[in-house]
Amino acid sequence: MRWLGRVLAVCCGALLCADAFASTARIASLSLCHDALLERWLPAEQPRLLSHEIGRRGERLLAFQPHLVLVTPFNSPTLVRFVERQGVPLYRLSHPIQLSDAKAELLRLGDALDVADAAAAEVVLWDAELARLASMLSGTFIAYQPNNWSWGTGNLLHDVLSKLGLENVGLGDEADAGRVMVRMTPEQIVWQQPDWLFLEGRADSFALAHVPQRHAVFSGWQKGFLPPEISGCLGQELPAMLKVLADMLEREE
Repeated sequence: MRWLGRVLAVCCGALLCADAFASTARIASLSLCHDALLERWLPAEQPRLLSHEIGRRGERLLAFQPHLVLVTPFNSPTLVRFVERQGVPLYRLSHPIQLSDAKAELLRLGDALDVADAAAAEVVLWDAELARLASMLSGTFIAYQPNNWSWGTGNLLHDVLSKLGLENVGLGDEADAGRVMVRMTPEQIVWQQPDWLFLEGRADSFALAHVPQRHAVFSGWQKGFLPPEISGCLGQELPAMLKVLADMLEREE
């Protein structure tokens, strides 16, 4: 029996009740990255309270009287403890750093919410697009963040791009081995001459932290922009990131 079904069975006292009310269970999310998933997966009539509607206001969450609350390792421990003390069932999400773990997390969540078919269909789409792009991609990449940082190893972006056949040359020197983020200047990127340069942010956005990314030396380079809602939620929004790659491929043709 699925996790949500078990929660509802306890509340209602019968399996029949759990089955009847699974599609109307009130689901709350404290994960901005999972809000869009809930909108895609849950039936339109199913009550849900999304993270941007809650903010840090625990009373808003309790007033909703959720049957289940999604929490992440990045939520305020104080807020999570407060909700837990009220007896509200929590579903603890992980932070996957490998593609296989991201898929497993999607399937596990889909099963818990009684929308296993929707989750499985999403993973099938991931695999199809990954296979398509892997047959077209080669070369090296650097994923450059604001304030002179690049993505090293031990993160989902590195794992996805590596599995697509690209080599991360933004790993720094031996002293940086195994680091998730590596200090890197525009000059170092020029020395590496990556075939693919990913910049965190938007092409039309500007902040002082983005100044190195806007260096004139990159003006003629093939660049792909990954806004925070993609780069920060890659385990849920992988198709959006793959579309950035597909668009870059189209511009090369």
